[in-house]
Amino acid sequence: MTTRLNSRLGQYLGIMLIISLTLGGILSFGYYGAVPHGGSEIEIRPDTGARESVGTALTQVYFILLIISGVIAWLFVLVHESRKVANEETRRQTSLLMREIRAHSRNDRKLQRAKEVAEAANHAKSRYVIGISHELRSPLNAISGYAQLIRRDPVIPEHSRETIDVIKNSADHLAGLIEGLLDISKIEAGHLTIYRECFNLHELLTQIVDMFRLQADAKVIDFVYAPSDYLPTHVYGNEKRLRQVLINLLSNAIKWTHEGGVTLEVNYHSQVAEFSVIDTGIGIVPENLDRIFIPFERVDDREGAPPVPGMGLGLAITKLLAEVMGGDIRVESMPEKGSTFLVRILLSSAQQPMEPQSPEKAILGL
Repeated sequence: MTTRLNSRLGQYLGIMLIISLTLGGILSFGYYGAVPHGGSEIEIRPDTGARESVGTALTQVYFILLIISGVIAWLFVLVHESRKVANEETRRQTSLLMREIRAHSRNDRKLQRAKEVAEAANHAKSRYVIGISHELRSPLNAISGYAQLIRRDPVIPEHSRETIDVIKNSADHLAGLIEGLLDISKIEAGHLTIYRECFNLHELLTQIVDMFRLQADAKVIDFVYAPSDYLPTHVYGNEKRLRQVLINLLSNAIKWTHEGGVTLEVNYHSQVAEFSVIDTGIGIVPENLDRIFIPFERVDDREGAPPVPGMGLGLAITKLLAEVMGGDIRVESMPEKGSTFLVRILLSSAQQPMEPQSPEKAILGL
């Protein structure tokens, strides 16, 4: 019974009952007030036709008002029900929103705890890398030092001196790789400093080419160096970081090339140097082109292929260093066809330094 009364039809009938009774009472009061029925002294007999006319008119007014009131009452019921539904939907949405806010608060707390754990792990990693780099530099310094001593030995033939230079440059390269482990953290924290200096670009490229030509010969692949005729001798830039970028690119190219060859092209125009490292290696599938620049990411998924040494840091460091030096790096690759890495770096041409270089001090011994 309560459900029927609270329904739309029940509410409408209840309102119409009240309206009909109210209108009937008001019109009945007007009917009896307009048509007199008698007095205390003289009895007045009204015209029967006039009484019927008034009754008919009030009856018509009653039904007209009842119809209008019915329409208004139905609209009122609809508005009331719409307001009720809107209030219920508002409460429901508010409840859902509050639950979502509480869920976001829980997720924020979890993310904050995860961030604190990740920062603690990152600090621990940095301390470990700093400690291990110190331990690795000691034997590398010994290799570099002995290479310098042996090269100055007068009994060493000239062709062996070039081999000893390659040993020293390789030791310096290993030392640079160790510093690269620290560069990732420095670049991410924004603490890496790039120094601008004047250096001999031809001499730098010659050292790098000599070092990697031996690696290419060991794998029985070709190594081609194609410098531009307009390449300046001296430029302004960071020699150490540029050496690191080129070594990482050439090392990867030779590592993943098993037949064919590797080409280093150097172009120069508008104070911008373009270094292109082209190989005929295994190539990279298109969906992995973005992954190769992620630290510690290895994308070689060939079945049955022998494992290739490496930690997946070379290209990540190269990209970060190129961006820090105001340049960029692009890659084009096709599976089983090879890859081309293009690095563009601003290297302003410079005149040969006029100040005399300090003479290299002779090493007397250990």
